[in-house]
Amino acid sequence: MKAPRRRIHRAFVRWLKANRTRFRTPLRIFKRTDRLLCFSFDNVSHFLTGSLSTWEIIVEVQYENTSWDLIFVAEQSAQRVPGGYHCRLCLPEFKKLFPSREALWTEHLFEPLLTWVNEELSPAHWLVLEGQAKHSTAARLASDAPGPPTQPDPKWPEIVIPLKSSTESRAPRRIPTQWTTIFFK
Repeated sequence: MKAPRRRIHRAFVRWLKANRTRFRTPLRIFKRTDRLLCFSFDNVSHFLTGSLSTWEIIVEVQYENTSWDLIFVAEQSAQRVPGGYHCRLCLPEFKKLFPSREALWTEHLFEPLLTWVNEELSPAHWLVLEGQAKHSTAARLASDAPGPPTQPDPKWPEIVIPLKSSTESRAPRRIPTQWTTIFFK
């Protein structure tokens, strides 16, 4: 892949190369545009993808041609100040001086993504989607298979998808009709 034009993207590619072994679930860059680096996770559902812009890194759930939810977001807004850089988004009591933008990006974007992948994504086995496309939607990761809802709501159905690609299928299996959960098997 040709080297990205944006400095933040080049910094992420270098950081990822140096830290690849720290990821419990590896990620791969699959697309580069002038404004985004897009990535996916090895052996994880194709419904989950991530991107790095010039100010944030996100992991998004796409389902039924709908952006279902952002399940990880880290943002930064680097500002040059005497002695280095700080993040404009941080509250004054939490502002920290960084020697470079790369150091700020690493602490505010790259390391939080690594932590999320290792502590939230890697142990999860299920992707739980709630709501309806073109209406209110939400997504979450689950380690254990979610059981039937205690109070099924047909206006707020639940879709449960195996997170790991090896068990993934696109054919939904509906569980008993009194539940609103749809399992993918």
